[in-house]
Amino acid sequence: MKDKIRMILREGVIDETIKRIAIFDFDGTLIDTDTPESGKPLWQKEFGFEWPFKGWWGRPESLDSRIYFEKNPKLGGDVNKELGLSKNIFDNNPIPKTLSAYKEQSSRPDTMVLLLTGRHAGVGKLVTDILNSKGLKFNDYIYKTGNLDTADFKIEVLDKLVNNNPILEEIEIWEDRDDHLPVFQGWASKQKLKVIVHHITDATK
Repeated sequence: MKDKIRMILREGVIDETIKRIAIFDFDGTLIDTDTPESGKPLWQKEFGFEWPFKGWWGRPESLDSRIYFEKNPKLGGDVNKELGLSKNIFDNNPIPKTLSAYKEQSSRPDTMVLLLTGRHAGVGKLVTDILNSKGLKFNDYIYKTGNLDTADFKIEVLDKLVNNNPILEEIEIWEDRDDHLPVFQGWASKQKLKVIVHHITDATK
């Protein structure tokens, strides 16, 4: 199936039994990951020193704190020994409402279920492992590449899915970012097929 998705994005033809595509974002939509605002204070509280990197979303340590101590076995002192190598401080739990939607979509034989995230391909294997560890499996996992911002990257992927596959009847999207909602809605208004965009907010989680 992964090879099929890559063929679709590149050029190709989707299976004629597939009439729908369900697309889930990762951070804050399907999985309740920490943001810099919540994760950095938690890091300092647990380990006694500040977050050691400039960025957040591109760092695998923002998903699994143990990675930092595995890479730096001499750092962290007692924290390294007692906590750093044995416990991930970030829970990364599924968001209940979106999890229910994922299960429903995954059970439909006419639907291809994709993960489409702004997380860079460099942390793609880690994201896939986290999802698989929670029993969440997709027909394919699409991670950000190139220099486009996340919204533009996702629209580029959507355009390829639609333009290469005129047999599609519906696309359903789950997304949490407020600033992405009008982008997706604007894109949806230009499509001939049915597009449903679910905005996942704190109130709907």
